[in-house]
Amino acid sequence: MPERSNQWLDREEIWLSLYYVFAASFAYVDVMVAAVLLSDEEVATLGASLRYLAIVSGPIPAIGAVLRVRTAQVDLVESISAQRTMILTWLTRTAFPAGVFILIVLAAAPVVIPQVDGGKYPDSVIVLQIFLVVAFSAYVTAPAVSILMTQRRYGLLSGIYSVGFLVNLAGDLAVAPHFGVVGIALVSTAVYVAIDVILISQALRYGGRPVARGEPTQAGRALP
Repeated sequence: MPERSNQWLDREEIWLSLYYVFAASFAYVDVMVAAVLLSDEEVATLGASLRYLAIVSGPIPAIGAVLRVRTAQVDLVESISAQRTMILTWLTRTAFPAGVFILIVLAAAPVVIPQVDGGKYPDSVIVLQIFLVVAFSAYVTAPAVSILMTQRRYGLLSGIYSVGFLVNLAGDLAVAPHFGVVGIALVSTAVYVAIDVILISQALRYGGRPVARGEPTQAGRALP
């Protein structure tokens, strides 16, 4: 029995490692394709757009860390309804303020960006505006990954991100020669949003599993 438990933990660690690898690779695939197929100016345009997107999305890593701590607590680990309630409550409470914030950035981008870069990368405005959909999606679906981790669905996370990475790579390669960085932004945004929709739907669908009495939880405690 101990050997079987250790093997299961090893599998979980492998899936979790693959998830992190593919999630990190997803963030860089656009730049890699642009560097290979497009001009230096277009690569710089994409880089500038991603830098602005990073500013807009700045709070998301901190939000993710807080959510991961919250979803590791016993009341959420052991409760299917609590997990679903958290996701739905987050969606309803963040959709409006996140939408307003994104619309403000969308309207301000054509004015602010030329002032920042001196008009050197005019296409960075439209590319950023496309990527703002990614930022909105990331804000409103932020609990999805944390809930799936609470449900120990590391294989699912790895699978979703690996397929997303491959689709994004293939799409970028297909559109980059014809549509440049705008095409890359459209493909990447579509794939990213699709990933978020799948993640949130899977988190709601499975809802977690009840934790048996005496079984260690994600928070490192055993239920009495």
